[in-house]
Amino acid sequence: MPMSPSSMRWIRPLAVVATALSLACKSGTDAGGGGSGPSVATSLIITPNALNLTGFGESQQLTATVRDQNGAAMSGQTFTWGTADSTIATVDNMGLVTAVANGVAAITATSGSLNANVDATVAQAPGLMSIASGDAQMDMVTVVLPDSLVAIVADNQGNIMQGISVAFQVTQGGGSASPDTLLSDVTGRVAAQWTLGTTAGIQTVVAIPLTGSGSATFTATANPDVADMVSIVSGDGQSQQNGSLLVDPLVVKVTDQYGNPIDGFSIDFDIQPGGTGTVNGGSTHATATDSVGEASANWILGPEIGMQTVDATAGTLTGSPVTFSATSLSTQPGSIVIDSGDAQTGLVDFALNVMPRVQVLDLAMNPFPGATVEFAVTSGGGMVTSASAMSDVSGFAEVGWVVGAGAGANTMEARVVGIDTVTFTATGALAAYDIDIRFVTPPTASQRAVFDSARAKWDGILYG
Repeated sequence: MPMSPSSMRWIRPLAVVATALSLACKSGTDAGGGGSGPSVATSLIITPNALNLTGFGESQQLTATVRDQNGAAMSGQTFTWGTADSTIATVDNMGLVTAVANGVAAITATSGSLNANVDATVAQAPGLMSIASGDAQMDMVTVVLPDSLVAIVADNQGNIMQGISVAFQVTQGGGSASPDTLLSDVTGRVAAQWTLGTTAGIQTVVAIPLTGSGSATFTATANPDVADMVSIVSGDGQSQQNGSLLVDPLVVKVTDQYGNPIDGFSIDFDIQPGGTGTVNGGSTHATATDSVGEASANWILGPEIGMQTVDATAGTLTGSPVTFSATSLSTQPGSIVIDSGDAQTGLVDFALNVMPRVQVLDLAMNPFPGATVEFAVTSGGGMVTSASAMSDVSGFAEVGWVVGAGAGANTMEARVVGIDTVTFTATGALAAYDIDIRFVTPPTASQRAVFDSARAKWDGILYG
């Protein structure tokens, strides 16, 4: 049917629209891949999905993303940000949220027809503790420091906080803080009095809020109390050769009533009357205690044998003077004495039942070890089991002695070269018993050997 001129006006525009739709469909098919159609903005997601702010002025960044119908992120999108309550939290045009006051505010992101929101919760909490005053004081142990410990409570942005519970805890040195827990005032301050402990040196107290975070550490230097007592640390009770330097020096310590060392206290070391030794080169030596409260002296013993003493005097302190003693030993033996085994009676040609024993002593009558003792029979014709023996740590030396074959007197001498000689006596006796073994039943050879051995033993012991 022929078209009217008016109908023909729409032919070209309709053809243009159809072509555009065809191109759009083709373009969408190519871009989407697999014939999924053109990308369509479908959802808006905000990350993170919630904010928790604990300080006024604290900021956190939000990020918004538009995703298409397939969940893929779409680039080139623009966003508008907003807050439901700017008195609680604000947000700038880039999504940076800033806390203003306690509460919850919804933060919204809009892109075209899409929008999403997250909650920004503002709950101010302690995050910073600072010291206002009272730090780095110095005083004597156990005293109450003159200046109070004052700390300031603030959130993590430095805004002061009122009504926060803060504990004062002693962490070094003992002592106490009072009160140990209290609330911050309108200026954010808390204050406590510090009583130092008994330990000299650095002491510490920490102020810690019971909620939130942050802490402030106060330090103080505690000086010792007055000097109270003196005591021996080491060097007492040594034994050494006369005239020699003792291996260990004499050491004393001065402390206060709590055991803290006292520096710079005067100590006098003195050789006691009758002694001729020296302390640090003289009969007396004055010195002062060091940083650990100790003073020392080197002691050279005098030539005297036996006990020697040195006094360390520390004024009128408890324990003063303290007395060091040392045993001065001789470098050579001084005497030899009979200890046991003298004046025995024994069976001729047998060893005495008790071995003769001597003790070697030094000039102070102390046991002298390491001396060579010589033994020799001087009458009776017997013999000793060893010509010499070394004195042991107690000064003892002994030997076996077989008396001669004839009945009567026997003598033996023991001596250390250069000092006295001692003489042992013994009486030889003939056997007065004849032991006869009579078996009720015939013994075996091993049984007879046992009895024969026993008879021989008793033959050597029984002499009367």
